[in-house]
Amino acid sequence: MSIVLPRFILLALMGAVLIGCQSTQPNMGKQIKVDSDPAKPYLIRGGQAYLEKDWPAAIKSYEKALEVNTGSLPAMYKLGNIAYRQKKLPVARSYYEKVMKKDPRYSMAQYNLAVVNLALAEKHFKFYTATMKTDADITSVSDLLGHIYQFSTGRSSQSDDNSSLDRLAKSLRDK
Repeated sequence: MSIVLPRFILLALMGAVLIGCQSTQPNMGKQIKVDSDPAKPYLIRGGQAYLEKDWPAAIKSYEKALEVNTGSLPAMYKLGNIAYRQKKLPVARSYYEKVMKKDPRYSMAQYNLAVVNLALAEKHFKFYTATMKTDADITSVSDLLGHIYQFSTGRSSQSDDNSSLDRLAKSLRDK
């Protein structure tokens, strides 16, 4: 009798679970959509165009993604990347800042914003050196421009701990 009671309880529980899992309305062939982001088809199309470097098509798809989902971080991020590739640095910066406003932990947007800001700073430093007096000492500015160039092209030396950018990065980490 002690074995019959646990089996009966087990069978009763299994029956209750099966009855509870039944839907009162039939599915009628409808598929349940797991990913409900309305921007997803546009992100996929934009991604394909992006890989093919078809910037107009990618921009169109990502902008459509933003129309249907104004908070689409991937669309904003990719639009920033496209603007950067097209040398539209202020536009790229704007997109990366929008991404970070919504998600400050979006690390690639943080990194890309730093690169954009360095590229913009490089332009200002070049203008600054071009407008200085001919006898002015521009050694420090030239050094800084060299470090910015090395960083932006990925040619920065890991062993150069004395560079201005490395010192700046270290001081920011220490704060």
